Amino acid sequence: MEVFVLTELKKANAKHFCDLLDRGRISVYNYVVMTLVGPPFHDLRKVYTDKDKQKFSLGCACSVGIKCIEAIEELHSVGYLHRDLKPGNFAIGKADPRKVIMLDFGMARKYINAQGKQRAPRWAAGFRGT
Repeated sequence: MEVFVLTELKKANAKHFCDLLDRGRISVYNYVVMTLVGPPFHDLRKVYTDKDKQKFSLGCACSVGIKCIEAIEELHSVGYLHRDLKPGNFAIGKADPRKVIMLDFGMARKYINAQGKQRAPRWAAGFRGT
């Protein structure tokens, strides 16, 4: 799923995602090579041991929030739902720490069909997640 989603995002010139550099299969193992990112937001908050310092400033939180929403919009524009949004799935850029990058598309689902229409909901879906 990672490869499918990142390929579609690359075609759309999306800016809040890793670049897909290579992918393939060796023996029974699939691999994906993408650009390196910085730490996820979940880890950035935990840098300090003092609980009072484990939060972003209002300006930082607003900026990060806007960029996360832009990433979600870009993902939706290529027809996918993430279905696992959490601070651990957003990271800062390695080269540009002001860049927000969305990660982990293992639970993603295509919600737009080949004709560009929204897919009909499934009658029942099994439990996903933990």
